[in-house]
Amino acid sequence: MLSEAYNTLNSKFQSFRNEALNSGVLSERDRVLAALVASISYESSEELRKWMIKAKQVGISQEEIDQLAAICLAIHISKLDFFGQANEINPTDSSGSSCCV
Repeated sequence: MLSEAYNTLNSKFQSFRNEALNSGVLSERDRVLAALVASISYESSEELRKWMIKAKQVGISQEEIDQLAAICLAIHISKLDFFGQANEINPTDSSGSSCCV
């Protein structure tokens, strides 16, 4: 009985995962970027390797990947508050929009 529940749960998760990673409102490129960020953030080397290959296939440049990694690192370090300046790191809005301020 427990193995049946496990198999059912696993099947539902796989369906969810496939839908999240392969369809929806985001473009394939944006989904790959999101997966790269998650892989970097969760330090999943196996997933990162897989998404790096996919990133190259959809035309994401090494410079873009480097910037994603730098952003993940900057946010990670600010969360750890190594330098006592976590609240001093603020994203800037280059569009000049006053939305959501």
